[in-house]
Amino acid sequence: MPVTKCLQPPRPIDVITRPDLQTFDSLYVKLARPVLIRGLTDGWPARRKWTHDFFARHFGEVLVSVCRSNGRDPQQMRLDDYLQYLDASLDRDPLYLSNWVFERTCPQLLDDYTNPSLFERLESRLPEHLRPQWRWMFIGPAGSGTHLHVDVLDTSAWNAVITGRKRWRFYAPEQQPLLYQGKVDCFSPDLEAYPLFADAHAIECVQQPGDLVFTPSGWWHQVINERAGISVTENFINRANLERVKRAAQRANLPYLDEAVAAIG
Repeated sequence: MPVTKCLQPPRPIDVITRPDLQTFDSLYVKLARPVLIRGLTDGWPARRKWTHDFFARHFGEVLVSVCRSNGRDPQQMRLDDYLQYLDASLDRDPLYLSNWVFERTCPQLLDDYTNPSLFERLESRLPEHLRPQWRWMFIGPAGSGTHLHVDVLDTSAWNAVITGRKRWRFYAPEQQPLLYQGKVDCFSPDLEAYPLFADAHAIECVQQPGDLVFTPSGWWHQVINERAGISVTENFINRANLERVKRAAQRANLPYLDEAVAAIG
């Protein structure tokens, strides 16, 4: 029978404000610890520009891929049609625009924010034709979100909320045997189906507009939108995760990416 909360209550993650590079690197990158950071998005044009009306007016004809939880009911919609759906939606399992690689169709949006200098991007050394497109946008109503997962190729990531509110739960890499390869819903776990999950230990944060969350390589996480909103994410390779990314590229049998990642090191 599903339960409403994890038997091991989550602990809060660290919250810091505008850390210097040395502090961030020593306490969070090298130790592979998630953290919520404030003050890094101050001054981003996205903070004042990115509204539903803005996207409908400027990019309404763009086709986007949306789906329900766990990838169900995938479909393509015009962005303005999706935004109309979002504004009126009362669905218990709503359609979610996740992992939108917006730079392919709307590259001008890259001018509306700045990749924070805290985050090393070794993949930027690659020739442009080999450089992976790891910039994503998420737009969704309250109740939408992602399933429990590890980020692409064991990269690290940052996510900034522009509007809305998100709740994150994180599980350290060594807890993988308790997580059933992401099949368990950590916000409403079925402990009869997934009994080992009762021993999992989570850390958690609530992310408000302007907050940025750092997810280190290998950390499992699940995210739910508590309020409708817009966020932007970038995944990246740094010296701390380079070897993990190399192994992940080899396991994924992606020769072109395997060679590209190997060239970084």
